[in-house]
Amino acid sequence: MKGILILVTFVTLVACKQTKDFSKIKTGMSASEVVRLTGIPDRKQPMVGSEWWIYNDTAKHLVIISSDTVANITTQEDAMKTMERTLKAFDSLKNSGKQ
Repeated sequence: MKGILILVTFVTLVACKQTKDFSKIKTGMSASEVVRLTGIPDRKQPMVGSEWWIYNDTAKHLVIISSDTVANITTQEDAMKTMERTLKAFDSLKNSGKQ
């Protein structure tokens, strides 16, 4: 009986993880709406004026919450690409001032 209970719990948890729908999250949506679509984030990281909700799904989604609303949604890969472009632009500006 205990084994069946463990199996049912495991299947339920797996099913819940598979139903996370990040495609419906939009800027301006409330934090509670995000939780209804994706569940509680695996980690919440406070940032200046916002909180980053980090999910450990395959795409590593990142939802940025500010004033209880979605300010942005991205993935870890896209966030890194944006950071790289920003750093290149900054370096380019910095180097153009040295001439």
